[in-house]
Amino acid sequence: WYKAFNRFVSLIHSEEFETNIEMSAGKFIVMHNWRVMHGRAGKSASTTRTVVGGTITREGFFSRATQLMDTRDEILGSQF
Repeated sequence: WYKAFNRFVSLIHSEEFETNIEMSAGKFIVMHNWRVMHGRAGKSASTTRTVVGGTITREGFFSRATQLMDTRDEILGSQF
C-alpha cells in the first residue's frame, strides 16, 4: 500500500501531469472538480485577487438542460 501511495504522490507532482495557467484581470477558469486536482502556486498569488467558488451538481446540470431542451422543442417543434 505504501509503495503504491508513494508512486501516486510522485505522479501527481510530476511535471508531466502539471499545467500552469497564467491568470489576469477579467480571466476566469472553470474546472471539473471530480476530474482535476488543483491548487494555487505558493508565494506568487496576488493579494488583490478575488476567489469565488461555486458548485453545480451533475444532477442539477442535467435537470436544467432537460428543461431547456423541452422548452426549445415546444417553441421550435421536435425537429431536433
